[in-house]
Amino acid sequence: MTHVGFGDVVPTSLLGRFFSAWLILFGLAIFSLCTAILSASLMGKNMDTWGSNVRQLEQETNRIEADEDKILRELARLHERMDSLEKQLLDKK
Repeated sequence: MTHVGFGDVVPTSLLGRFFSAWLILFGLAIFSLCTAILSASLMGKNMDTWGSNVRQLEQETNRIEADEDKILRELARLHERMDSLEKQLLDKK
């Protein structure tokens, strides 16, 4: 990525070499920054979708838990009623 050619034109002074090295590193940093911004923006869109999916799953889970509670209460009521009927049958014998 930082190739400056086939060596035809290269900086010869110490200041020129430092400047070219700084320029190369600056170019790499800018390229990395642009890549990071692009990937973060793409991931941000997916995170919004993921967040809405998680909220929907939480709502569905809460609804299922409420239905389970209703079923368990009904089972407990039926169990008490069966115990009561069994007791009445045993008392009649």
